[in-house]
Amino acid sequence: MNSFSLPGISHKNIRGELTINGLLTTKLNQQGGIEPSNIKASVNFQLKQGRLLNYEPLLKLQEHIFKKRNLDSLYFATIQNNLSIEKGNIHIPRMEIATSALNLFIGGDYGLDGKTKLHIQVPLNNMIKRNQSKKMNSSSNDNKGGTSLFFKALSDKTGKVTIKIDPKGSQYKKEQIAH
Repeated sequence: MNSFSLPGISHKNIRGELTINGLLTTKLNQQGGIEPSNIKASVNFQLKQGRLLNYEPLLKLQEHIFKKRNLDSLYFATIQNNLSIEKGNIHIPRMEIATSALNLFIGGDYGLDGKTKLHIQVPLNNMIKRNQSKKMNSSSNDNKGGTSLFFKALSDKTGKVTIKIDPKGSQYKKEQIAH
C-alpha cells in the first residue's frame, strides 16, 4: 500500500498529528473518481510530533554518512507550509525540515504525474554530531542555512526520482528567500 503516492512512505512508517486546511476544486470522472490532473487546490498543513520509521532511502544514506545517527527512527519538529496543487503538480515553497538527526530545506515541485523537480539544501553544520536529546527547532523558511550542499531530485520519463548535486542550488535558495 502506498498511502501518500510517495515511494516508500505509507501508513506503516509515518506518524504524527496532521492538520490540513484548504480549498480544493476538481471535476469527477465518469466513474465518480478524481483525476489528479483536474485538481486545483491551496492547502495549508501542519504536522506535529512527526516521526518517520525505517524509510529506505535514509537507511541507504546511512551506509555512507550519518552512520552513528538514528535514521531508522526520525523525530520531526513541527512542519508547516502552504502548498498549491494544479494539473497534477504539488508546488512546495521552500521550507525547513528539522529532525532528530539533521536539518534540511526543501522546495520545488512534486509531480503526481511523475514530473518532479525538488531542490534540497543540506547545511554543512549537519556534519557535527548533535545531541539527539536536545529539542529540535525549526527556524523559519527564510533562514539561509549557512554553507550548504545543494541537491535536486528529478524524475525521469518513468517517474523514477533520482537525486543529483545541484550546482545552481544557491540561486534557487536566494530566489525563494526573496519572495
